Amino acid sequence: MAHPWTSEQERQEYFAKESAKKVKKPRYIDANWLLKELEDNRPINWTDSEAEIQAQSDFDMFKHIIEYQPTADVVYVVRCKDCEYATKNTHGCYTCGIDLRITHEENSFCSNGERKHNHD
Repeated sequence: MAHPWTSEQERQEYFAKESAKKVKKPRYIDANWLLKELEDNRPINWTDSEAEIQAQSDFDMFKHIIEYQPTADVVYVVRCKDCEYATKNTHGCYTCGIDLRITHEENSFCSNGERKHNHD
């Protein structure tokens, strides 16, 4: 089988790119919500069969793993493009109705943001 590189440098670049594909950004989840979903879908042991006992054991272990994960220091943010107080001006910038700060990116955010409500 032929390799996709012809030199040592190409080989190193190839493996660097492949390694980078495997690196994932952290995903912060609501562990309380996940635990509630797990509890709502707890396996029921009707017959005490080996498979049901194993399912219950797996469930308990999974729940324990989630409960003892460290809590990340994260907060919900509202981006300017979704904020009740932000208005887009003719230049495409957002102006904040609270502090009159102009941002140049729709994905900027601040601690005062509140999500827009649909007024149907």
